[in-house]
Amino acid sequence: MLIEHVGKFKVTNSAGDKDGLKHLPRPPDQKLGIPVLLVTGDADSIIDSLERRGYLKPNAVKLGSQSFFLVPRSLRRVAMRRAIRRQERNWIKSSNSVLVVEHEALWDRKKDIALHLGIDDGDFVSTFPTRKNRESASQKVLR
Repeated sequence: MLIEHVGKFKVTNSAGDKDGLKHLPRPPDQKLGIPVLLVTGDADSIIDSLERRGYLKPNAVKLGSQSFFLVPRSLRRVAMRRAIRRQERNWIKSSNSVLVVEHEALWDRKKDIALHLGIDDGDFVSTFPTRKNRESASQKVLR
């Protein structure tokens, strides 16, 4: 949702990750000065979202979580939580070009997001998509 909305105002990376830039363990090289957003949140919600959309195993690979594939299924969630925490630490300490926003705060921080991305069009804020309830898959067992 966020990438699609930003895409109305700026060139963005692929919402479907065709360019491989989503969910990286570290932010891309900041020498180009391109502003970057890291949307973070509760690790279990992130895991649920990745699983629901069929991205959990590919993201375990992207995050370098070998343990995800080596531990029993009952411990995969623990392995992914660790990988997500490591990813967040890497991004948070990386550079001023990265704005870290909690998923739950997206709607409260839409002005900050616009400012960080260099969007001065008031339509970015006024047409920001409305908040929808997140689907939860927390009751499911990881495959």
